[in-house]
This record gives sequence, structure tokens and C-alpha cells, in this order.
Amino acid sequence: MPELIHLDVVVEHHRPSMGRFTARRLQIALAAPSPEERSDDHHLSVWARAELSRWVRGRRGSESVAIVRVIAAPIGFESLVGVGVQAC
Repeated sequence: MPELIHLDVVVEHHRPSMGRFTARRLQIALAAPSPEERSDDHHLSVWARAELSRWVRGRRGSESVAIVRVIAAPIGFESLVGVGVQAC
């Protein structure tokens, strides 16, 4: 079983029917990055953006996810706080 890391994120949704954005806080689990991806903060943020983008694509539904941003991360992954992606 792959190692998981748990990240606290803020997910903003655009709700066209209501003409506004809503936001909620979630904890998501992602498969932990490889040792190469953990080698420095740049590689770790590239990994996080790719994983968050995949997570957003998997969540598409009646409400469109607009932005996902990391607000808390476990020890060793603190540099991910503030990393985010914007859905197109």
C-alpha cells in the first residue's frame, strides 16, 4: 500500500446558478511523492501542483472547482503551504 500524506486545503467552487464563489476546507490524501520529488522545495511544489490538478479533474461535477490551495501540511512538507492550482 502506498504511503499517503494528508493535506488541508481550501477548495473554491464557482456556482454559476448562484452567481458566486463558495469555499470550504477539506483534508485530502495524496500518494506520497517519490524521493526524487522530495529532494527540494521546487520538485515538491511541482509534484503538489500536478497531484492537485489530478485531484481537481477527478472532482468535476455539477459544481465547478475553481481553485485548490494548501493551507496546512504535515512535518516535512511545510513548504507546500500556499501551493495551489486554478482549474481551467
